[in-house]
Amino acid sequence: MRTFAAAILAAVSSAKLLDISTDFTSYIAKFGKEYKDAEEYNMRLALFEATEAEIRHLRLTQKSSQHGHN
Repeated sequence: MRTFAAAILAAVSSAKLLDISTDFTSYIAKFGKEYKDAEEYNMRLALFEATEAEIRHLRLTQKSSQHGHN
């Protein structure tokens, strides 16, 4: 049973990572972003992911305003 639960958790984590990567790719295209190398790309992806978590939190708690990437 533990192995099954671990497999499900890994699958969900992978799906979230894929969603963030897809959202980040869309963000790059929409705003015309360019990064000099993989190191900068990975740093920007981590920042995007942290900002996305904050945006989701704000959307749940601050119903009277709009929040998103810009």
